[in-house]
Amino acid sequence: MLCEPATQRASLAPLRDLARLSERLAGELDGQAGMLPLQLDLLHDARLGEAPLSESRPLPLRPGGQRYDVVFMPAGDDPVAGEPWDDAARSAWLRWQHGIGAWVAGLGSGVLALAAAGLLDGGPASVPPRHARQVRQLHPQIRLAHIGALAEHGRVLTAAEPASVFALVVALTRRFHSHGLAERYRRACGLPETAVPDNALLPMRNNQDLLIAEARAWIIAHMHDDIDMGAVAAQFHVSTRTLARRFERSMGITPARYLREARLDAARSMLHRTRFSIEQIAHLVGYRDVGFFRDLFRKSSGCSPRAYRMAAQ
Repeated sequence: MLCEPATQRASLAPLRDLARLSERLAGELDGQAGMLPLQLDLLHDARLGEAPLSESRPLPLRPGGQRYDVVFMPAGDDPVAGEPWDDAARSAWLRWQHGIGAWVAGLGSGVLALAAAGLLDGGPASVPPRHARQVRQLHPQIRLAHIGALAEHGRVLTAAEPASVFALVVALTRRFHSHGLAERYRRACGLPETAVPDNALLPMRNNQDLLIAEARAWIIAHMHDDIDMGAVAAQFHVSTRTLARRFERSMGITPARYLREARLDAARSMLHRTRFSIEQIAHLVGYRDVGFFRDLFRKSSGCSPRAYRMAAQ
């Protein structure tokens, strides 16, 4: 993992968990093929002088030297407005690693480094929505995938949203290590099988609508608020009718259904990974009426929130 001064620690944790899981499985299976333990290196550009994270070690970013099976660019704070995304030394090193066979993955703002290195040219990429317009201008040869999707192109995997890190790690593990480890990790994270299809890509449509991509990201960011489609439409200066028409044309579902499914997906994740009460989770995902939340959850999942939590443990 290549860390930078603005790297978000939360985006590193899933890969660390994966490494620990691989060590445990390797011990259980006594080195069975496909279950060798992973070695995780936390690195930073030697030119920085000071380590962005205390546990990372410096690495000269130039072609040659240590070769890696996987290079991961984690999410970080957005680049300062006006500053270039490209770093010639980092881009050359990324291209060299990829050229000698490494898988390369980017999460959130880490995707921008891969775009600057030219590793996304000619293929689909999942790009942070707030940077989509600039990516279109600077790299018109990149095809933007739907926000929230994983995208794969020539041993490069990208995920625009930090929340997709678990699905990204599962997809990456399937490709460079084994389905066995990926499946154990998926179950440990509580991800449904449908969350990470074998081809890693969620369906793309030829009529990608940038406004809808940005609307989806805004809905996800504000789903805990008491919002309706009128508020979403007003945010993007279109009528509710226009928003619904363009949303259905691009996504195949209504914006209201997208909001509902996003809230329920977040609730399922919290039921599995946290000890929050049902009432707390309902409020955190935007439902003030807990009874309504329970009924909606039961209709969607086929069981109550409590039963879902018990089954996931």
